[in-house]
Amino acid sequence: SRPNNDRSLMIVVLDFGGGLVSGDEIRLKFHVKSGASATITSQSTTKAFKTIIGRPDTFLCTDVMVEEGALLALVPQPIQCYNESKLRQETSITLTYASSRNNLAPSLLFVDWYTGGGRSLDHGNWKFNSFHTCTELKWLNIDSGKISTIFKDQSILAGGDELSRHMRAFNIVCLVLLVGPRVANVADKLIKQFSSRGHYEGSCSNGHNGAVGLDHNRDQLLVSCGSFPLVPGIEGEGVLVRIAARSMEQASVFLSCYIGDLDGQLEEDPFEDILSTHQVINTQKRINCETSSEEISLSCGLLKLPLQAAAESANKGNQNVSKYSSLQALVSPMCLYQLVDSSSPTGGFAHSNTLEAACQLHFINENYPLLQYVWEVLLQTTTTMIPFLVRSCRLFQEPENASGSISWGVLVDAW
Repeated sequence: SRPNNDRSLMIVVLDFGGGLVSGDEIRLKFHVKSGASATITSQSTTKAFKTIIGRPDTFLCTDVMVEEGALLALVPQPIQCYNESKLRQETSITLTYASSRNNLAPSLLFVDWYTGGGRSLDHGNWKFNSFHTCTELKWLNIDSGKISTIFKDQSILAGGDELSRHMRAFNIVCLVLLVGPRVANVADKLIKQFSSRGHYEGSCSNGHNGAVGLDHNRDQLLVSCGSFPLVPGIEGEGVLVRIAARSMEQASVFLSCYIGDLDGQLEEDPFEDILSTHQVINTQKRINCETSSEEISLSCGLLKLPLQAAAESANKGNQNVSKYSSLQALVSPMCLYQLVDSSSPTGGFAHSNTLEAACQLHFINENYPLLQYVWEVLLQTTTTMIPFLVRSCRLFQEPENASGSISWGVLVDAW
């Protein structure tokens, strides 16, 4: 659509209305010239259906370049992976700048979100075979021709009952990236409200938990916010927001409330268009933007609920809860935590012994090489994690637990 009042051009990508199947491959390429503004969205959700044996996975590839002073809002509608589907998605975004010129840096709003399918259509959510999404953000120095990767994130999920258990009632996961001066105001507001990295005095009480940077509001919408460094010579930092919501509408309302039309820079609010009617926005935006007096800490609250259920079961006469139920109560939210945590890349902080963070902070260098880092990690593992696992194993082998049941209180106390 043609913009009004010199605001951004709206581009709507039309895809296959019925959805995608095995063997379908879509490649999109966009180039936003210097000083231009564009909003790119899609007509509807991208649906992936059941895999056809002998055919390759469904593949989506988007390649974008944004020049100096330009603004791109890349906001496609969510991907819906239905029962037994396989989908792979790759998004590459290149921001260009010239160190010799004092031009305005390019700006980007990018939203990548996916759902677990449809509960009423294919026997429950998160039942796809596999889903793989990869996002890479790069800076291109026009003067030197050097390309620097400043953000790379990917998630690979195998669907089924286990993933459904991990995801609980949440049916949509969303990644938002904001980079550049033209989105700085919105990014700053999100950082101030939803990020608390570096503040460890928080505790499990009403209000925001300063220890983890994760919010759990009364609508059970999970939000975290963090930042990542850009290249030398570019002011500011990139901001990433991760969201887990129960529905696409809930996530859209939040994004409309906190991002919207980027303070009037976009032709219209792309998140309002995703909703079926403007009435949903008007009635729910006020609720989601307010801070609830009943807000609880995610880190304690989400873990506390299954343990409370186990305690109630024990109080009702079932003193011995299955030894696996207490373990599941603790482990179940961890996948969800990693998908929504503001660390980058997804799950990297948990599974690489903080290697990504060490590299980003330049701790890995000539004076402290990677080999030394790996050796110290191995030493820590042999003195901490392995004894912990051995003690846990022996706990289940003790005579009083030979019946295959264990009190959840004994298990937690021993750990």
